Amino acid sequence: MSNKPPAPGRQAYPEGSKPKPAGPAPTTTTPPRKQETRKPGKLGRRPETLPAGTPTRKPKPGQRPPIQPRVANTGDIARDAAAAHLALSAEAYPNLDLRDLILPTGLDRRDAALAHAIVDAATKRWVTLERLIAKGCRQPTTKLQPTVRGALLAGAAQIVLLERVPAHAALNHAVEWTKRSLGSGAGGLVNAVLRRVAEFVGPRVPMPEDWWLSRRHIPLPDGRALQLSADVLPEEEVHLLAASTGVPRAVLLVWANSLGVPEARRLALHTVQIPPAIINTEADKNPKADHQTRPHNVPGHLVWQGEPGALATWLSAHPRCWVQDPASAHVVRFLKKTITTAPKTIADLCAGQGTKTRQLAHHFPAAQVIATDIDTARRATLAQTFEPKPGTSESPQPHAGVRAVEHAALAAYAGWADLVLLDVPCSNTGVLARRPEAKYRFGDHTLGQLMAVQRDILTQGRATLKGPGALLAYSTCSLDDRENRQVCDWACAKLSLELVADERTLPQGTPAAGPQSYTDGSYVALLRAK
Repeated sequence: MSNKPPAPGRQAYPEGSKPKPAGPAPTTTTPPRKQETRKPGKLGRRPETLPAGTPTRKPKPGQRPPIQPRVANTGDIARDAAAAHLALSAEAYPNLDLRDLILPTGLDRRDAALAHAIVDAATKRWVTLERLIAKGCRQPTTKLQPTVRGALLAGAAQIVLLERVPAHAALNHAVEWTKRSLGSGAGGLVNAVLRRVAEFVGPRVPMPEDWWLSRRHIPLPDGRALQLSADVLPEEEVHLLAASTGVPRAVLLVWANSLGVPEARRLALHTVQIPPAIINTEADKNPKADHQTRPHNVPGHLVWQGEPGALATWLSAHPRCWVQDPASAHVVRFLKKTITTAPKTIADLCAGQGTKTRQLAHHFPAAQVIATDIDTARRATLAQTFEPKPGTSESPQPHAGVRAVEHAALAAYAGWADLVLLDVPCSNTGVLARRPEAKYRFGDHTLGQLMAVQRDILTQGRATLKGPGALLAYSTCSLDDRENRQVCDWACAKLSLELVADERTLPQGTPAAGPQSYTDGSYVALLRAK
């Protein structure tokens, strides 16, 4: 990449509304509250001592226990919930919690939507937001208490990424919530940092053609860019791309080394999008777009554009349709295209909620299909999805040949299947727009653990195959060759299998192209028993 200087940016504020400069960092010591003490001169730092039993999580060896904030109630239920959720995420980072955002029952729909928007924006653009926060903070963000870090992320997400939220509303809440949680000293720190962040925020402008060179532009999900008032983003090319798109450097380096720098840029921009809900209609004889859907660029799919809460009703009225991205659907379509003799018995051993199982039943209607998953909740979903239902001549039972079985009962199916499908757990690097939390835990250690799990599942799946000639399909939503072809090479060497064919599908679409062009990434390999 060249070192072409970025276009100068200009900040736009309504007259008289520009925040005051943050000024030097506070140097006063926060008066200690009862039963806790603080290190002098370090507002927002973790405490030295705490009452016995205060932490809810056991600290790692050599670490001080994290402080647990008082239950803060500012009266703004949505923002309170979002800040508290992000504080827990900050404590767990980079292994972000997958727990649901906790909201009180009966909360106004608009307030609930705001809480989710704050959490989603902060989770998706964590790296970007912490870059801006760090420019206004005199200490590393990793040294801040999780409560302070969560408040800063919640406030910055609104100021930087939520266009319709007034900056003063986000700032005032973050400060007040922090004060009520930790005291006025920490609240002062949050106030100073977020005012500095607000000073960086300029207008939304068309995306520059060379956006990856600019230290003043942050790509947005709608295809525009946020123009910053100064060269805030890093100068070094990989760090710049990480800060502007929110994709950690470790992921970018793997993409650049395996796919090339231009493709790494494209994939990073892809993750900025808000992924649409896409409906697989291939099993429906008469799929038609209506006022709630629109055609996707990939045949056999519709893009949902109605209210999120109405999707379940629509699917109930269309029992032969289900939510599934085209990249996920491509796995079974690849098998249909590649397999020359239709299997009579199929085992889907990592069935999840049964989307690929439904595809298998559609493309191989004469086969007996069993589906299971090691996760108890998913097995319950499978049992409900494939529970026998009465049918008619006009509307026969959609999945008559599918049976959900307990994972513990797989031993009874040893040597049973003509085809085994293993959609294994993976790093999710092909679906980071949908699973943004996965990018923060990506690394060699985590990948090694996943590959061990993948090899174990392959070993279990091999035992379910019939004799020579039986087929095993291995699939992931990863773009990393170590989880894909290298694991298949191991299976060929250790499990008496041979590779028939494989294919990797890269994510497609950009923020400016619209939801009809969006797809995730996936990998599928077909192996044959010797």
